[in-house]
Amino acid sequence: MQTLQQQRYQLLQPHLRGAQLLAQQLLQCQSSAEDCLHDALISAFTTKGFPETAKVKAWFLQVVRFRSLDLLRQRKKLTTLDAISTLEEVVNTPLPAESNALKALSLLPFAQSDVLVLRELNDCSYAEIATIMQIPQGTVMSRLARAREALRLQLQQLERGEQAND
Repeated sequence: MQTLQQQRYQLLQPHLRGAQLLAQQLLQCQSSAEDCLHDALISAFTTKGFPETAKVKAWFLQVVRFRSLDLLRQRKKLTTLDAISTLEEVVNTPLPAESNALKALSLLPFAQSDVLVLRELNDCSYAEIATIMQIPQGTVMSRLARAREALRLQLQQLERGEQAND
């Protein structure tokens, strides 16, 4: 007989990599993302409000997103943004880049990268993104369209920069 935690882990396991990508994109630091994911798992294992199976993905990504935002707020309180940037440049371990796509994604404003990570890297539906971000579904669609266009432009800029360096 499985314990409650084992049952929950089985439901969450398919979403762990996507959740880590979300946290890493938001926090721009692999170790912070791992800490965030760990905290989210503890919440999932101990909460009395664990969702039904069909809603686990959106619920868990929402928990990870909120925890990431909490960590960002804590950083802001503890130090200035300039000091954060300097520190992250020193300790940051970025995702392995197969192309300029991840670099371009990291250069986008938070609101745009957030929705793209949920849709493209986590394969969330518009309804799931609306739940996670607590915004209307129509807003998700318009933000996603603008984010895709901004990503396309950012990729073009990066490619032009690489061609100039060749």
